[in-house]
Amino acid sequence: GRGDGLAIGTAAADKLLQGQTRLTGRVARGEQGLVTDKLRIFNEQVDMTANGRMATGEADFTYNLALSDLGLVSDQAGGRLTAQGRAVGANDIINLSLVAAVPQGTAVGKSLRDATLGFDGALRGAEIDGKVTGSAFLDGVRVMLDSTVATASGARRLSGLKFSAGGTNITGDVSQDK
Repeated sequence: GRGDGLAIGTAAADKLLQGQTRLTGRVARGEQGLVTDKLRIFNEQVDMTANGRMATGEADFTYNLALSDLGLVSDQAGGRLTAQGRAVGANDIINLSLVAAVPQGTAVGKSLRDATLGFDGALRGAEIDGKVTGSAFLDGVRVMLDSTVATASGARRLSGLKFSAGGTNITGDVSQDK
């Protein structure tokens, strides 16, 4: 199908849906959760595909996203973003993976190049844990991120945090309780 001027009432999403948007494939929500079958939503700003099923405590779901310009959703960033992800698992343990990249763009008014962000982890009920990694060149300065992340009982934790930007290095653990 096609739609012109679609909106869902969220400013960032509405900007992505401007103009003519096409939808192909199938999406349904029911007793088996959210099911997508070769779903594709695309226009000049965004191209998203999804395939699989997500339900409470189980999933087998993949998605791909290409955003023409981060400036559509943030006044602090620009450039093309691509992302791929997967959620797969059962019995309240869902393995999650995400890889996102911005080959060339801007962030906080500085040039951004070769930016990548990754996450590999698991969702166990309402709690999440895993590893986040990232790297980029911001105004020509190498930026690196590596940390274990976890949420449990309302607390959030970064463990084994390693962040570097030029000559600045931050290491350690950070936690936030309720």
